[in-house]
Formats: sequence, C-alpha cells, structure tokens
Amino acid sequence: MNFLSKQPLKGMSDIYPNEIYTHLWVENIFEKIAESFGYEPYSTPILEPMEVYLRKSSRELIEEQSYHLKDRGERELVLRPEITPSLARMVSNFYMEKPKPFRFYTNALCYRYERPQKGRLREFKQINFDFLGGDAREMDIEILVLISSIMKKFSVSKEHYEIRYNFRNVLSIFLKKLGIDHHKDLLNLIDKKNKMEESSFNEILGTILSHQQKETVLELFQYDNIISFVKDMLSEEKSLLEELQNFEELTKSLDINLIYSPTTVRGLDYYTGLVFEVYDTSDNLKRSLFGGGRYGGLLQNYAKDPMEACGFAIGFDIFTLFLKEKGLIPENLLPLSCKLFYLESRFLKEAVAISQMLREYLNMRVTLQIHKGHIQKIFSKLTENDAYLVIIGENEVSSKQFVLKKLRTKEEKTLNF
Repeated sequence: MNFLSKQPLKGMSDIYPNEIYTHLWVENIFEKIAESFGYEPYSTPILEPMEVYLRKSSRELIEEQSYHLKDRGERELVLRPEITPSLARMVSNFYMEKPKPFRFYTNALCYRYERPQKGRLREFKQINFDFLGGDAREMDIEILVLISSIMKKFSVSKEHYEIRYNFRNVLSIFLKKLGIDHHKDLLNLIDKKNKMEESSFNEILGTILSHQQKETVLELFQYDNIISFVKDMLSEEKSLLEELQNFEELTKSLDINLIYSPTTVRGLDYYTGLVFEVYDTSDNLKRSLFGGGRYGGLLQNYAKDPMEACGFAIGFDIFTLFLKEKGLIPENLLPLSCKLFYLESRFLKEAVAISQMLREYLNMRVTLQIHKGHIQKIFSKLTENDAYLVIIGENEVSSKQFVLKKLRTKEEKTLNF
C-alpha cells in the first residue's frame, strides 16, 4: 500500500500546539497595541480577482510569485499575496459615507510562490496596520510611532533595529528632472541594489540610462541625509524641502530610530510618499523584518476620488524568529493545566463535576482520563504541560474531598466536593 506523504506542501508548515501558544502570545500583543491606537479589525477573502492586484502591485509579484487559478466561470483568480489592494477594494464601498480617517488592522494568511528560506514561507501570516484618509504628515508620523511602540512592547532594544526610510515622491521628481518618465524598472532595480554585486548593478543601470543619467543617479547613493540631497539636486523644490525639514524635526522630537536610506524604495508600484524598512541590526539575522509606506491612488481603481493612506505589513514568521533570536519570547506560555484521573468508570459523574468546578472557580485547563491499574503509573501519563494533578477514587468519593497537587513543588491542598 502506498501511504500518503506526512509532510505539508513545500513552503507551508503544520503548527503544533506548543508553537500555537507562542503565536497566540505574539498575536495578543499586536491586538492590544492596535486597540490602544484605535485601529479596528477587518477581514477580506483569501481569493481575489487577479485585476485587483495587477493594476497597482508589482508585475513580478503577480506573474512570478503568486498562486493563480481559474474558477468554473473562467475567471482569473489569485490567492492573495498581500492585503493592501483587498483593503482598498473594501474601503471603496463606504469611504464616501463614513467619517474619515480610518484605522484598520488584520492578521491574515497570504501566499507567495517563491523560494522558501529561514523566516519566509509560501504560506505566511501578515499583521497589517493601515491609516487611511488622514492628513498625510500625521499618517506618516503615527505609523512610525506605532512601529516604535510595537518594538517597545516586545522589549526590543533600540540598538537592535533601525527604520530605514526614503520618499518615493522625492525620487520621482529627481528622475523626472533627469528626463526619465517611465521609471518603474529603475526603482525596482534601486530597491534590489544592496542584494546585488556593485558591478552587476552598474551594468544593468547602464542598459536603462544614458551615461550622463547613470552618473547622476549614482550620486544619489553618496548621500546620508535627504535634506542635503534635496538642497543639492532639487534646490528649486522649496515646498518639498520645507515638508522634509518639518518631517525631520518632528521625528527627532519623538525619538524614533530613523536612518535615511537612498536605496530603500519598496518594490510595489502603489507607494507614493514615505517608504521604510525595519531592519535587524544585530549579528543574528541582519535583514529586513518588515516595511511599508504611504500609498495614494489605490482607491482610484474603484472610484474617482483619491485618498491618501499609510501602512505596513509584518511577516509573522520572520518577526517571531527575530524575537526568538533575541530571547524575547517567554519560555513557558502554556496555560495553567490540571490532569484529573478517575480510577473506575462509576466515578465519572464525580470527576466531571470536579473538573467543572476547577474550570469555573480556579480558571484551570482540566483534562479527564480514566486510569485502571497501579496509581504510581499515573505519573508516567503526565506531560510537561501538566501543572496540577487530581485523582478521584473510592476514598475521595466517600469523603466528598479530593487533593489538588501542584506537581512542581509537591504542594497539596484538600478541597471539598
């Protein structure tokens, strides 16, 4: 007989009970942070029409990294590779009628057909935070403050991460000034610069731009301050310079761990302003943990009126791995539990009543199990999850009393039925 494989599909994983408790702990903290900032939960379908993503997401994401299928009506569908376009579709149904701004968060499964690696799977959870319809600068600042609060809540030290930021609108103005109107390919190339050999990057850059354009673009990467870059390269953009100076002044006063990064672009086409990546700067991972930015115009896929928004998505697996590497996840997250053994079938009634009492009055997680045989063998049936033990036999039923035993310390307490 040919048995089925015990393994899940490549890039997907089974999550066992001991891991689930870690997930619940992390998710609970995210939920509390979202509520403290006034963000509301939402959910969208896991399947979407392909055009929802083709219009504004990167073509590489949809054509090379997504799961496609056709339904019986011959509609082209995709398992969602990200959440933001779905959120835009949902918000378009009510944004004209309800008072703005909107603050939303979700914890949802996404799918990308890419090479699995440490902290990155083909099926993965994303925690999304989005602020829509507010003042542009207010949204930028709140999202950055929210990220800082998340790191503090998980006890991540400031020296272990940094927020690398850039402004897509600044790059767009800069490239248009150079006569480069169609610059999606160029922005995608810049986004990958730090993952490429310098010679390869320069070679590809030379196929996209003229020699003079290439030399000017390369100057961009010499700057470690966006204000200096705008003063030197876009000196006529007075309002843009003032906006950036206000942004820097605000962020400095809030003590947000920000670093200007000219290669931070983000690969998705819908970003229009601030973009950022949160990087692990310690010796363990040294990679991007999550990112996001300001996106305007997504709603224009469904309605005439534009609406500015800013948000980010946290890949659950890589973020949890980061916390584990830092030793920031508590060792024992299992709930307080009690194993209740009854020694004969006729004691089931009493065992059920006692288990209910322990659940209701002591808030315990109680499991029942019959045990026939020597009492000492009960201890071989206990697991590391069991904190308490109760045994119900003839003596307990006759005396209407039982012993609640704490396994680690051997403490005992006698309780009445």
